[in-house]
Amino acid sequence: MAFGDLLEIVGGLGRYQMIHVLLLSFPLLFISSNNVLQNFVAAVPDHRCRLGLGHKLNVTWEPLVGDLVTLFVPVDQQGQADKCRLYAEPQWHLLWPNGTRGNGSGAETQPCTDGWEYDRSQFSTTIVTEVGTLVSV
Repeated sequence: MAFGDLLEIVGGLGRYQMIHVLLLSFPLLFISSNNVLQNFVAAVPDHRCRLGLGHKLNVTWEPLVGDLVTLFVPVDQQGQADKCRLYAEPQWHLLWPNGTRGNGSGAETQPCTDGWEYDRSQFSTTIVTEVGTLVSV
């Protein structure tokens, strides 16, 4: 005697079993969309340390944003702005690349203190950009 035969003897698939299966299957629609949603809202976009007000510049003119990044954000081995470090002091000599004071690679750095700036060209908003929960590894 197979299971199908036994099921026919006890009454088969009735209204109670159909309702039970449908009610158990209904939440699966929401669970699967929630799992796929994480691929989009939990992305970590390119980022670098935010240049906050904690950096006091002793100048009367305000340099361009690119120059500020050069002054305060070290570059990694690929030549990109470091994602989790800042120079402890501004590296003024980096604004004049023909100078003789080196490239800033030996300068003291510190972790980000004022949060991060995010590249919003691919994702306008994600969980990471809204909550600011990047962790240095």
